[in-house]
Amino acid sequence: MAKIIYWNMASGIVKKWDLVVETVNRENPDLFFLAEADVKAGRDLSAFNISGYEIILSNCAKTKGKARLLVLAKINSFEEVELGFNENNEIIALTRGTLTVVGGYRPFKVDENETERLNFERMLRGLESLDYKKRLIIVGDFNIDLGNPTGRFNSDFTEWIDEKGLEALTSGPTRVRKVLESIQSSTIDLVLPNCFNLKVEKEFNSFSDHCILIIAEQSFTHQKRKKKLIEYLDWRRFDKTVANEYLARNLVPSMFIGKPTEEVDYWIRAKVKETYNKFVPSKQLVIRDCDVVSPEIIRLKNFKKRKRKIWNNNQTLENWNEFLRACKQLRKEARRVKRQKIRSKLSKNTKDFWKEVASIMGKKSNGIDELNIEGTRVENKQEMAENFIDFFLKKVDLNVGDYKPKCWRDVCNGLRIVEHDRWVDFSLEEITKAFNRLTSKKSAGMDAIPGFVLKELMQTLLIPVQILFNLIMETKRVPEIWKIARITPVLKKGNPGCVNNYRPVSNLNSLAKLFELCVLSRLECLDLDKLMGRAQHGFRP
Repeated sequence: MAKIIYWNMASGIVKKWDLVVETVNRENPDLFFLAEADVKAGRDLSAFNISGYEIILSNCAKTKGKARLLVLAKINSFEEVELGFNENNEIIALTRGTLTVVGGYRPFKVDENETERLNFERMLRGLESLDYKKRLIIVGDFNIDLGNPTGRFNSDFTEWIDEKGLEALTSGPTRVRKVLESIQSSTIDLVLPNCFNLKVEKEFNSFSDHCILIIAEQSFTHQKRKKKLIEYLDWRRFDKTVANEYLARNLVPSMFIGKPTEEVDYWIRAKVKETYNKFVPSKQLVIRDCDVVSPEIIRLKNFKKRKRKIWNNNQTLENWNEFLRACKQLRKEARRVKRQKIRSKLSKNTKDFWKEVASIMGKKSNGIDELNIEGTRVENKQEMAENFIDFFLKKVDLNVGDYKPKCWRDVCNGLRIVEHDRWVDFSLEEITKAFNRLTSKKSAGMDAIPGFVLKELMQTLLIPVQILFNLIMETKRVPEIWKIARITPVLKKGNPGCVNNYRPVSNLNSLAKLFELCVLSRLECLDLDKLMGRAQHGFRP
């Protein structure tokens, strides 16, 4: 792994040396090319010494008496390469193993009796003796603006880049300066590699109108497929008969005599959870980030693995291209198998069809990544939750307003469910009907008891639940945990980053749902328009 930095200092190394030292300490590069350094031949360079680095000047220091390009290279990391035509060019070539790095600078000032065209051709001749079949990185300020198609020498230089099999990685302006009353930007600091595992970052500064180019050569590393570990309950092994027998031994109605509502509710929930934890085994499922598998894909994966191993052992351009071809074959086969899988799903029932369509369109999300609150970006999960709470509370206050519910006695008298100032107890028949109407979903509230567990254990729970519900109506108090719901924000439409586009969905405790069903059974035959609030539009009996 090598890190290379290139910077056109814009006239002189002395005043800008502090920034060079700061950049070296921060980035720790293997090579740091400095253009327009203007170092005279024979100058004492001890003032520019950085521990662990040596200074290499271009050959122009010998032929012209001054080097406009130098490189700080880590000691014993790279070896300088002598090129046939680089004596009059600001070109420095260094090699390490199979990698060759070339830094260049083409100034506007030309030699005596030399036109700018001849100067451009001389620079290309200086790069001609490089071995373009090996891994190569050319970086430099060539004073040719690739961002301007009509610029001088642009077409010739682009043709030369294509002919040599190079790729121009630099995008966007690398020099920004003020010319008269306008801002001029150009792409003249270039990174031209023939290898494909490079990343280029630009860093602008106040010392020069050129940005600092940071080039990181990243060795190929195999990325392991992401794995997700999910813990789930294996309900297939749930024995209803054995579980009811166990719960009957541990949940005796006599234990509730004289107990308050909160305690009765607690013991019912605790014994139910103890029962299904004991008789429903917990398992772990490993989900890998791969949804297409076939014998041909497995074969191509092994073939790709072999090509990667060959390239790691001998990092030549030919081996790299072989590895890329193996990757391309694998992607092509994976796309074919995935298309076949999608066609199979789309031909099934309507529910699977629309589920697959939503997945293809990217509408399925694993969660909310960020929110935009009044122009402020919020990514912290706790802050996001608090913003949702504030938004949902405001909605509730807006809908309810100053509505005052009728008192308990008025409601009971209106429903004719009291006799002689005493609540008519829930019968076992009413409790049984409520159990049967309870949905058999696996989602649960804060009590972590799915509704279908209560249905499976109904035989044992009838009497304890009857005692609890009648105690609630007698004391006119529900357990505090029933007032807490697990709220999930569900996106209605529009931008997922806006809280206004969400509606709350509440998961209540299963015993609270069962109690509501019992009360609901007594309300269904009555005219409730006078008793229910004006904000109650949905979920009316």
